[in-house]
Amino acid sequence: MDCGFSYTSALDKVFRENYGMSPSEYRNIMQEKVRSELKQEEVLRLELREQLQEQISIPEEISANGQEIVEISVQEGRLYEKHWKQAVNIGSVHDLTLANVQYHLLCLTEQLGFTYARIWSVFSKRLMICDGSSIGTYNYNALDSVFDFLVSHHIVPDLDFGRRPSTAVRSAGDVIYYEDEGIYFRSRRAWEALFADFIDHVVRRYGKEEVSRWIFEISRDPVHEESGNYYEDPDYDICNVYWFVYQTIKAVVPKARIGGLAGIPDANPKVYEYFFRFCQEKDCRPDFVSFVIFPYIPGQTEDKKPYIRSPERNYETQQIAKMHQMMERTGMAQCALHIVEWNNTVSNRNYLNDSCFRGAYICKKVAEIWDSVDMLCIWMGSDWVSSYYDSFGAANGGSGLLTKDGIRKPAFYAFRFLNLLGSRLITIGEHYIVTKSQSGSYRILCFNFNWYSVSYFLKAENSIRPQEMQAVFLQNQSVTVNLILNDVEDEAAYVVKKRSISQKNGSILDEWGKFQYETNLERADVKYLQEICIPHLSMEKRKAEKRKLHLHLKLETHEFALYHIYKENR
Repeated sequence: MDCGFSYTSALDKVFRENYGMSPSEYRNIMQEKVRSELKQEEVLRLELREQLQEQISIPEEISANGQEIVEISVQEGRLYEKHWKQAVNIGSVHDLTLANVQYHLLCLTEQLGFTYARIWSVFSKRLMICDGSSIGTYNYNALDSVFDFLVSHHIVPDLDFGRRPSTAVRSAGDVIYYEDEGIYFRSRRAWEALFADFIDHVVRRYGKEEVSRWIFEISRDPVHEESGNYYEDPDYDICNVYWFVYQTIKAVVPKARIGGLAGIPDANPKVYEYFFRFCQEKDCRPDFVSFVIFPYIPGQTEDKKPYIRSPERNYETQQIAKMHQMMERTGMAQCALHIVEWNNTVSNRNYLNDSCFRGAYICKKVAEIWDSVDMLCIWMGSDWVSSYYDSFGAANGGSGLLTKDGIRKPAFYAFRFLNLLGSRLITIGEHYIVTKSQSGSYRILCFNFNWYSVSYFLKAENSIRPQEMQAVFLQNQSVTVNLILNDVEDEAAYVVKKRSISQKNGSILDEWGKFQYETNLERADVKYLQEICIPHLSMEKRKAEKRKLHLHLKLETHEFALYHIYKENR
């Protein structure tokens, strides 16, 4: 009756005319079809479980009692670059017109020392620059307000000119919202005219010396290829876009860095090889080559299924090795390598982003990657840019280092600990990075990273609740690293200061759990979470014997800690 049928017989008559059977007959057929599909899905789940169990195994480096004994000489060491603290992804240019995003960026640059803010959608409809067809008249007011903010706070823009949508992702192939915000340029001439005028404008406004520090990137969106073209043209080629940008910028600010393509190596390596050959032929070698790393495998079927999560532990190092091989093969080995977007998940609703797991993951992967890249840019700075109707909790699984309320996540402290490491690297191991400062003190970052169990790959990423975190990991085992520092000053007394983040101390997800994950928190409650989510600090004193300093470092699952060791002043 709600749908306009006065009697069931009227519905039955119309239904038979359209489907050739009664509603009850149709229901029985569909129920049988659903049962068949569920049975087929269960078979696929069993096959996937068997494949994952073959690939996921407990590492052999740790003994049965979870202890590791390491003996090293602190006299050795070499200088290195902290490539992870150069740039942070902060959002679209329009996002940076928001006061909250600006405030979060200032917090990140001041507290974590980022030099560059990577932003995209420079030519966005929301900035009202032009209509995409008119040539010669442009409105840069909104753009100028963003660049004025960055320049005044000594933050260097890293500009991605790729056409990308405004979107947030629940899991691979499942978006929360999607909006194409790029200006639709109706001709190649219209886009090139705007870009050339834009370069002249920023040089006039900020000076050649300032713009020479900027980074310009031409990216290609492998996920939204149909809508990712910079302009409409029957002979469109991404290499022509790069060629024009390269010539335009180098003619005005030759010291500015230009590169691309910020794609996924496994998705279509032939595009990169074509781009590299083009650069060789045109003598426009990029200042850097950019890639994106998220641990996903492209769909292998013709119907273009979404990317699926990779169970490979060393996915990141394998991808970087592929990048270097491709660059070597195509004559681009001398170019800098930038990983411009990197995280353990693409999801903006995965509570692992808020957990200690992600902090330990960052420490572990930076240790593995170390100096194999020239820039490593985390995805991303703030949860604010993926905030939506469903973002009402203290944490929402966003990929930021800060929650929308500015609460510092474990991932934030992972970068702070990495930044506090000494200037000379002594050694890197399965659970530690040992460094030495110019003052003669030692800084050691220890981490207990635990890998996923099979169950994680069988669930949607956004379906894991905070209470279920422990179920998606292989084991819940503490690790003890017995570290012996050789060649220290004999009989000297040392102070061992420890700063740690764990499920017991400094974790936003675990502290929020003490509020029963209440979403209707008072302002005082949020303020409390901001102040309580800090590293736990402790100190002890140890004496060197026979030029050896023994350290007993114990870590719980997904705990990471920075040890500062220095001689006691007497």
